[in-house]
Amino acid sequence: MTEIIRPLRRLLRQGRSSTGRVAAFAGSGTRGLHYLWHLLIWSRISAGRSGLLPIELPPEILRRKGIETPPPHLRVAGHAQATAFERGFAEVYALLFANLQQADLLSPTRHAIPGPAFRGVYLWDSAFIAQVWRWWDAEVAADVLKAVIDLRDGDRLQHVVTEFHQSRYTQPPLIGWALLEVINALPKDQAQSLLEHAYEPLRRYQAWLDANRQLAEGLYFWAHPHESGVENAPRFSNTDESSLRDTRAIGASMSSMIPMSRGRMHCAAKMATGGRP
Repeated sequence: MTEIIRPLRRLLRQGRSSTGRVAAFAGSGTRGLHYLWHLLIWSRISAGRSGLLPIELPPEILRRKGIETPPPHLRVAGHAQATAFERGFAEVYALLFANLQQADLLSPTRHAIPGPAFRGVYLWDSAFIAQVWRWWDAEVAADVLKAVIDLRDGDRLQHVVTEFHQSRYTQPPLIGWALLEVINALPKDQAQSLLEHAYEPLRRYQAWLDANRQLAEGLYFWAHPHESGVENAPRFSNTDESSLRDTRAIGASMSSMIPMSRGRMHCAAKMATGGRP
């Protein structure tokens, strides 16, 4: 099976485009198959919301995605809304699990989608999703970040990649921060393996940002509202995104993120040579 999947994955990577009816049809079919498998998970979430059943994921379902540890649980006592808090907490982790994708034609590792309507690997969404996973299963958190790195386009980490589409843009460079948080949650040997996998691509990504997203005076900019991650905010567009602003002159948030990214890469470099951040 691996001998078949790898060439198919390469063909998809070469043929991704932003348009095409065949791609759209194939993508819809793939999403439909994923949806059918997740009906069982969503039914449990719905039953939990209505109070009919506790939101629980049986071990056999967890093992389908390589997870052996049950999700964290919240116990609340002495509060009128204790049950609502407990169910809400359980639902967060059930949704997290539902949005975790197994290795497939898109990625050779497990990867995370933000939600059913967004069936792709997003750069900064994955950085945040990994932070929730590290409290449950740090190995999954590592895979979520590896998928972003492995789907890079040259030295650029992509805004989003799906089975049949890839973005021309990037997103907030939070992955260095996310990487260090996950590394600190892993056993030493696994942490070292993740660092070795990620450091050089992230170093090259930082250099790409310097070369492609830096103005002459030294500040950084967004090439498109999508790169901000909050493109429907008033400073980038109107609420339905029908009118997008030119963001090349309003990149203050990007300029503030770059020093943080550099700092995390400096910490990663120290760790790579035997130090700790």
